[in-house]
Amino acid sequence: MRVLAGIGAFVFLYLALIPAGLIYSTLDSACAGPGCESSTAAKVAFTAIYSLCLIAVLGTEALFAGYAATGSATAAHRLPRALAATGGVIGAALFVLFAVAFPLGGAVALALALLGFAAVRAHRGSAPERAAARRRLGPLPDREHTGNGTGNGSDPG
Repeated sequence: MRVLAGIGAFVFLYLALIPAGLIYSTLDSACAGPGCESSTAAKVAFTAIYSLCLIAVLGTEALFAGYAATGSATAAHRLPRALAATGGVIGAALFVLFAVAFPLGGAVALALALLGFAAVRAHRGSAPERAAARRRLGPLPDREHTGNGTGNGSDPG
C-alpha cells in the first residue's frame, strides 16, 4: 500500500502543475490586443481560486508522500478527507468557471444543487422519525428462536 501511496504522491505532484499554470496564466496573460484584459477583480478572484486548488493538491500530495515514507496510521486516516477536500475545492473551482462563462447555466446548476441538498437534508431529518417508528413496532425477532418456542429447528425436548 505504501508503494501505491508513493505513486499517488508523484501523480498529485504532477497534477499540481495544472493550478500552478493557471495561476501563472492569470497573472501573465498571453493574449494581446483589445478585449483581452480581464478586470483586476476577476484576476484576483481566479488567482485565489486557483491558489486554493494548488494548496489542496499539494496538501494531498504531502499526505501521500508522508504515508509512503513512514506508513503512519495518522496519515492513512487523513488521506480520505484530504482527497474529499481536494475534490470539493476543484469542483467548486470548476463550478465558478462554468458560472462565469455561462451565467444562466450556473444559476440553473446552483438551483439544482440547492434542491438536491435540501432533499438530502429532508431525508436525513426523517431518520429519527423512522427510528422511532421502528421502536414502536417492538424488538426484532430473537435470532435464537423461531418464535414458536423451539430453537432454530432443534427439538425443544
